[in-house]
Amino acid sequence: MNGVRYLAARALLTLAAWLLLTECRSLAQESGLSAAPSIDPAEKVPCKRQLNRITGAIREYRKDHEGRLPDRLADLTPDYIHDPRVLVCPYVRSRGGLRTWKRQTAELSVDAYSSYHYEFAQDPVDAYRWRGLPKKTWQEAKARLENMWGDVVPIVRCHDHDPRLNLAVGGPIYESGRNWEENFGKRAEFSMTFANLFPSPEATEGLGPKDFPPRDPCAPPQLLDLTAYYNAALTNSWQGFGGNDLASLPTGIRKFDGVQFDVRGVIQLRGTQLPAMYPWRVDDIPVRQKCARIFSTPRVGFILPAPLRRATRYITRTARFRRFPSFTACTLPTGGRGLSNRTL
Repeated sequence: MNGVRYLAARALLTLAAWLLLTECRSLAQESGLSAAPSIDPAEKVPCKRQLNRITGAIREYRKDHEGRLPDRLADLTPDYIHDPRVLVCPYVRSRGGLRTWKRQTAELSVDAYSSYHYEFAQDPVDAYRWRGLPKKTWQEAKARLENMWGDVVPIVRCHDHDPRLNLAVGGPIYESGRNWEENFGKRAEFSMTFANLFPSPEATEGLGPKDFPPRDPCAPPQLLDLTAYYNAALTNSWQGFGGNDLASLPTGIRKFDGVQFDVRGVIQLRGTQLPAMYPWRVDDIPVRQKCARIFSTPRVGFILPAPLRRATRYITRTARFRRFPSFTACTLPTGGRGLSNRTL
């Protein structure tokens, strides 16, 4: 009997939850609060009118501020845009305004008073893309992209229509998918990679063995001589980010965590978000001795999510008593702490 009562109560609760969900969906549909972007071409017309007003306000702002762009769209009110509703897409207003509106796209910056995406905000770039000094802003990055690609670069975007609306720096409004770059045969990865926007000249200078301190003649053979493989000095910027280097690291034969190292230079490798164009890999470093362990000090420029912590990978080739050499791969987790070592 208790089991029957339990099942009956559970059924009533399920029915009540279903009725409540149906009622909520009905209310949302009646009030037009759909989270999906509008696909109705007619609803783009008033949005385009507002974007034209915004581009006019930006031009007037720049005239009065020696060509400088506003830090965010809200800076245009009330002097250049008297009605703050112009900063909210009409389609968003029809769904209840900013109070009920939820952003569906990750944006470079967030303006609490606008539903539009302002590409030239003065917000600092996240540390994932830029870890140097001085810090970069999205306005600097987009201005650099404008110099490269011209005035087709969007200054304001509306993600509440499908296709999206893009207000170009030059004034025209055009439609695009999520990645506006594809309209012009470009790749979104290029425009969001600081290696392309702020390349570092240091990696192209071609350092040679003479550019590094000489090896200590007393260095034991267990300390591998990497002079011929160094591609950056300790004073060079770390991964191409200016103001970030290893110049304070003591040089010569030093002990770290109880292990000796010959500290004179750096082998830097390429990354997808790095300004410096270093090689993806360095091959054929000779060992020429028996060993049970190889110690190294690998570092990455940022902490990766746990599933991706495989940034350092060594492949060793052994040929002792073998007709054909064998290969062993060793992947080191990179958490940014301590001394990494593995038995090969």
